[in-house]
Amino acid sequence: KTKILNDMQLADLNIKTESGTDLTVSLSPASVWINAFCNSKNGGIALNFPSYEICTSPNMCTTTGKAVLTRPVHYNGIKIKNAELEFKDGRVIRCSTPSKVWVDLITNAKNRLNYIGEVALVSSDSPIAQLDGSFGEIQLDENTGCHIALGDSLEECIDPKRFNMLPEEDKDCFFSSSHHQDLPIGDSGTTVEIKSPRYGRKLILTNGRWNL
Repeated sequence: KTKILNDMQLADLNIKTESGTDLTVSLSPASVWINAFCNSKNGGIALNFPSYEICTSPNMCTTTGKAVLTRPVHYNGIKIKNAELEFKDGRVIRCSTPSKVWVDLITNAKNRLNYIGEVALVSSDSPIAQLDGSFGEIQLDENTGCHIALGDSLEECIDPKRFNMLPEEDKDCFFSSSHHQDLPIGDSGTTVEIKSPRYGRKLILTNGRWNL
C-alpha cells in the first residue's frame, strides 16, 4: 500500500469520521508515504512495534477543517479526552477541551504544537483496534485507527531530492519542532477520499478499512 500511495502522487486527502472529524490535508510534492519497516535511516527495522500505520508529513500550511479525538492522549502528565481541534490555513485556531492547560499548549505558537507534522492511515480492523480499548500509551493507541500528529514533521517522510527542487517559497511547508504529539482521530466509520492528478478523486478507506 505504501508503494501504491506514492505512485498515486496525491495532492490532498479528506478524512471524515462518525465521531465528527472532517479534515482536509494537502501534501507537498516532496511528501513520501512510509511504514515503520521502510525507514532507511533505521535499516528497515520498525521504529515502534506493533505498527499498522502508513504515514507521511503533509504541507503544514494548508490543513483545514475539524479533528475530533477518538482516544485520550497523555501529554506532560495531562490526560486529554473529548478534544476537538479546528484548523485554518494549516494552523490550530480553536481547541475545545475541558483542560485549559491543553488549550494553552496547543494554541500558544511558542510551543510549536499548532501545526500538523504527520498524517497516518490505519485500518480500523488492525489487531490493536480489535482490542477495542484505550491503552494509555500513544504507540498503541495510534494503531487503533487513522491519526495526525502536531509538531515536528517526520524527516523520513520528506524526499530530499524533491525538496531541493521546490521553489524557495514552498520549502517552509514542513515543520521543525522539539515536539511531536500523536492524536488518534479514526473510528470504524472513517472514510478517506484522495485527490490525485492521475486518479482524480477516489475513496481509499471506507468504513475504516482499506479500499485499495
